Formats: sequence, C-alpha cells, structure tokens
Amino acid sequence: MSTIPNQQLANTHAFFDTLNAQNLNAFADLLALNLKHEYFPATFAPADGQAKRDKEGLLRLIKDDCQRDLNGQPVVIDWTLEFSPPLDIIQGVDAVVFYVKGTGMSKWGKPYNNEYIFTFRFEAEKICGIREFVDSKYAAEYFAGAHP
Repeated sequence: MSTIPNQQLANTHAFFDTLNAQNLNAFADLLALNLKHEYFPATFAPADGQAKRDKEGLLRLIKDDCQRDLNGQPVVIDWTLEFSPPLDIIQGVDAVVFYVKGTGMSKWGKPYNNEYIFTFRFEAEKICGIREFVDSKYAAEYFAGAHP
C-alpha cells in the first residue's frame, strides 16, 4: 500500500483522536480548505438547522462544543461526546468509511449513545469531504428530551 492511502487512514483515525482530545488546532490541520461536511439521512435536522457546512462552519461548531476554561479543562456546554475506536473500516481510493459509536452525557445527566457512519473523502492527505450518517431517530428523541 502506498504512502498516501496509509496517511489517509491515519488521518481518519486522527480525526476522531483530535476530536476526542478537543485539540482543535490538530483537528483543523487534517481538513482541506475546501472541506464539505454533510449530515445524513436527509430527514435528520441538526439542532442549528445546518445540514451542510464548510471548514469554517465545522470548526465553529466543534469550537462551540469544546470550549475550555482558563486551566485548559473542558467546559460542558450542553453535552459531551466521545467517539469509540472504529468498529468497522472500509478503505477505497481516496475514501475511508468508519463505523463508530458516540457516547456522552448532557449537563443534566442524560446519557447519550448513538451510532455513526462517517464517509471521508480525500484530496491527497487532507480530508475534503465528510458525510456523517447518524441514527436520526435516536438523536431526535434524545435532543427533544435532553433538557430537564
């Protein structure tokens, strides 16, 4: 296997590692300037109503969810989320697919356990496309009742 597919797979792992560690600078470095992030299925409605984002929009979303206090500790805004190591991986030409689970907790103590399929597209070693498939029924029910 050549170097670029190896790096693409490594960068897909790093996507989740940096997200879980809330290392936004390293996370941003993985993304191409022309990144396109989309939620699926089409019936899924993110809380902010934005089903499509560019790089700046994704970074703003992540930054809002991953704020830290003056000591560098994560601050829970509304909820926390951490992704599991991949449960399944498929790799093709300039594409990697991960099946992962996301677990977390609302600041009101409600546990979150969802499943995701992420499809990553690459330009060389940079992630230029992300399709995030979420269990939309679970997410809608969770966020409808996430607040006390």
